[in-house]
Amino acid sequence: MPIIPPSDHGPWRNPYETWRFVTVRHHVRDVYELTISPGADLHDLVEATATLPSIVYTDHRPVTPADPAVVLTFRTMPTGPDGVAVRPSPRGVPPVPGWVPEIDPDALRRPLTEYERAFRTILATDAFRVHGRSLVYGLAFCDPDAVIAAAEGIVTRWTRRVQR
Repeated sequence: MPIIPPSDHGPWRNPYETWRFVTVRHHVRDVYELTISPGADLHDLVEATATLPSIVYTDHRPVTPADPAVVLTFRTMPTGPDGVAVRPSPRGVPPVPGWVPEIDPDALRRPLTEYERAFRTILATDAFRVHGRSLVYGLAFCDPDAVIAAAEGIVTRWTRRVQR
């Protein structure tokens, strides 16, 4: 079955069921994530997106590597001085403020946090070569303190595994 079936809610769909096939999560910096579960139809998607402000699609990813559910990421459109959403500039025209992120040059010179060091240490092992994206997904959505605590064990385990 495709992830978005035809809009005629076939007999498999119970209208009294409270399960939500599309959920919206709002993050900081005006980022919205729509999680679309198998069984969602166009009505579910329209119902969820109707509650959102003017947004622009930015990315997608699976909820977990083996899960058929998908997360769509959106960002609110920047607003002008009058509070109305502005569209991106056409090519050759200077960009509208808000569309191109500012890059702080000092951010590249700041020392790494303990979490960032632990994350990089884990990615430098063979665990990343073997597990790739699933390892990154697991670490990226883990509590930073858990990543810091797990780093030493993962590095020790994979170092011993390579030496065998």
